[in-house]
Amino acid sequence: MAEPKCPYFGECGGCSAQHIAYELQVENKKKALAHAIKYDNVQAFFGPEYEYRNRMDFIFHPNGVGLRKKGRWDQIIYIENCAISNERINQLLSEVQRFFRSVDYFDLHKKSGTFRYAVITDPPRTGMHPRTIEELNKLAPDVMIYISCNTQQLAKELPKFKKYTVKSAAIFDLFPQTPHVEAIVELVKKQPSDL
Repeated sequence: MAEPKCPYFGECGGCSAQHIAYELQVENKKKALAHAIKYDNVQAFFGPEYEYRNRMDFIFHPNGVGLRKKGRWDQIIYIENCAISNERINQLLSEVQRFFRSVDYFDLHKKSGTFRYAVITDPPRTGMHPRTIEELNKLAPDVMIYISCNTQQLAKELPKFKKYTVKSAAIFDLFPQTPHVEAIVELVKKQPSDL
């Protein structure tokens, strides 16, 4: 047994093995692969057991932003710091927490709140599913924030939002020395005269 580093362990739906010594976690994973492929000489390569994540999916809730409660997709718990996130992610989390504290968040059940007028989407590299695009066009939020790691796919999908125009755009070069980039585009509804 190990002492979980995270104060939210057991409540948060993220980590599920912090109570197990990391060396035993690695050994169990090796054994699982060995058993599955019937090969005993499995090697393990790993990095730090904490502070390794460079991407997290936080969710707005009454106290700011948080993570989903274990076993409950519709309940969000407030967190101040994530033990598996790297230092920069936790700094960003603190900044966002301060900025969005006590906002009228979007309630998943009531479908109400300040952020009902805005949608943030971060699809996979392959882009949005066509039904997602269809539903977003039906929902017709005042603002859409489109985050993309594939600018070519982004360029293909933006024209599918015919009632929107680009208000602002930015890149985040999270992968120096490579062609990869994160793009963020703010889309706003066109004025009736522009349609």
